[in-house]
Amino acid sequence: MTQTSNGTDTPSLRIKNVTSSGFEISIDEVVGIGNRSDGNHTSEIVGWVAYGLQLSTEI
Repeated sequence: MTQTSNGTDTPSLRIKNVTSSGFEISIDEVVGIGNRSDGNHTSEIVGWVAYGLQLSTEI
């Protein structure tokens, strides 16, 4: 989620190349019908959180 609101157009975060050690984020500008992108967006601060899953074999 973007933590700032820089620029006049709405930013859209795209997350890709997700692995157990990281991921990549890009920011585009969303416009019009169908969430089309009109190109790069200005700089923003992005917040994120990662959760781990711990499995237990004990009952």
